[in-house]
Amino acid sequence: MVNTLVHTNYRVMGSTLIKIEPERIIMRNPGRMLITIEEYYAGSHSVCRNPVLQNMFRFLGFGEEAGSGADIIAQGWADNHWARPVITEYLTRSDYTELVLNLKEKKEALTVNTTETTTESSPKRTPKRTPKRTPKRTPKTRDVIVELMRKNPVITIAEIADIVRINERNVKKHTRNLQNEGIIRRVDGNNGGHWEILK
Repeated sequence: MVNTLVHTNYRVMGSTLIKIEPERIIMRNPGRMLITIEEYYAGSHSVCRNPVLQNMFRFLGFGEEAGSGADIIAQGWADNHWARPVITEYLTRSDYTELVLNLKEKKEALTVNTTETTTESSPKRTPKRTPKRTPKRTPKTRDVIVELMRKNPVITIAEIADIVRINERNVKKHTRNLQNEGIIRRVDGNNGGHWEILK
């Protein structure tokens, strides 16, 4: 969490997100990385975007030496046999960086996309079985929009468009339909207002 706040670019539009789920932790902050993804995974090299914030957290006992954050995260996940953290840069109108910390074991994470199962000490060979794949249900765009508004009532149409990856015209169409159906309501007009979830 400290790394996310220290590396946030507070000069660009967007919100810092820290989401804890049963099987993963998602941390997202506005701004591109100041080093390459390869350098991040290699560790021992970091460029701090907000050194004053970093020093403040260090004085409070929450920060580490510069450049050691990625190393500590990687080592902690390796010690717990969890899948390697995944960091991604999204280059949109409002650039942001996302770090996903999976809380699954490596073995499980590595076999998600394979159709083979193996047994360690089996006296006879058993035929390989292909697990049934259940199609993942992706949430509807309108449901994602409602959830974004629920988490951030002052979120703008432009911010929703960047996150959902659709144009602003379609976002406005969805919000208009949601308002007509009595699911959401805009309070205090378009400027300085906020969204209210009714259902």
